[in-house]
Amino acid sequence: LSWIVERYNLWKQKEKWTVINLGDGAEIRIPGEVNVKKVVIKDVVVEEKKIIPPPPLITDTLLRYASAFYGYGADKTMKLAQALFELGLVTYIRTDSTRVSDAGIMVGRRLVVDNFGKDLHSPRRWSAGEEGAHECIRPTRPLMLDDLREVLERGEIILTGELPAEAFNVYDMIVRIFMASQMKEALTEYATVKVEIELTRDTDKKEVIEEVVSGIIKIKEPGFIRVLKGDMRKFFLPRKISLFEKGTVLTADKIRSETIELPRAWPLTEGEIVRIMRERGIGRPSTYATIIQKLFERRYIKRQGGYIIPKERGVIVNKIINALHKDMVSEERTRIIFERIDEVASKRRQYLDMLREIFNEIVTERTEVMKKKLPPEIVSAIEKYRRDIEKRLG
Repeated sequence: LSWIVERYNLWKQKEKWTVINLGDGAEIRIPGEVNVKKVVIKDVVVEEKKIIPPPPLITDTLLRYASAFYGYGADKTMKLAQALFELGLVTYIRTDSTRVSDAGIMVGRRLVVDNFGKDLHSPRRWSAGEEGAHECIRPTRPLMLDDLREVLERGEIILTGELPAEAFNVYDMIVRIFMASQMKEALTEYATVKVEIELTRDTDKKEVIEEVVSGIIKIKEPGFIRVLKGDMRKFFLPRKISLFEKGTVLTADKIRSETIELPRAWPLTEGEIVRIMRERGIGRPSTYATIIQKLFERRYIKRQGGYIIPKERGVIVNKIINALHKDMVSEERTRIIFERIDEVASKRRQYLDMLREIFNEIVTERTEVMKKKLPPEIVSAIEKYRRDIEKRLG
């Protein structure tokens, strides 16, 4: 909740930026409001660059990509993926391992060779040396989405339950990203352009700054890109730019620039929340979606334009928690609790001992909290919220 509130507060703070458009996807952003007098292309380096395909999905990337490509929330994605798993169409969906098993290698080979030919097949294990029950999220059969629809229509696969229509989108994403992970790299011509910009700010004093613009100018061998479509392709590839000629000078009358206001940061998406949870050791693959869903159920947060923002109730609760229980609900504290749970799961610690420790810590915390008082501004916010609720309820 605190991450969501912090990012929301940054989103409300606006900053001015000057955007210089060099054409065909190449743009430069300069802090503040400036007058651009001249742009000079100082150097252009073009080289071949291989683009590595993405690894197969794990739980957090499943949730992130479903949010980015289809706008699905974490809870919805997990329900759709769970339906696919229960019907035997994909492997276990609660995993943080990118490992591809022997069976997965065979499925990947069939998918790539049958649809794109053996020349594009490049098998990868991804998690070298990692063994165990867990592996990546992948299809259990070498069937792309259209193939799956056909075998279902012919009755060659009998589903034991109903499959929601949107689950086919999730299946298609799982298959395509898994196939990409088993295909050859893309080979591109990649340009790095050094730009010198002459500008003025509030005064007429000239200022010269240097910026770098880079991107793909040509795809020589598409490799894994062939299996990706739409937003997936944009997501996994660097931006495409035009090839600039060294020494080119763009004067003010030929430069397109504008001053815009941008937030200091954008609100978090559900996918970003899951990524942060994984990076900071908060939650596990089996609990990512559940944790976020609890915040919705308690009416602390809401969706707005693809982002997650706090409701007034969530802002107030976050203030109260940080005022009274900051140490008990900190990231470090939460991470330690999850480590203790892992120790119990691996039988390195007795669960009763763990519960006793947590209980004693809560009792100590309660004693300390009784000595504290809420700051006046939080008390005022609570009172205002109470009055607003009373008005809405009549």
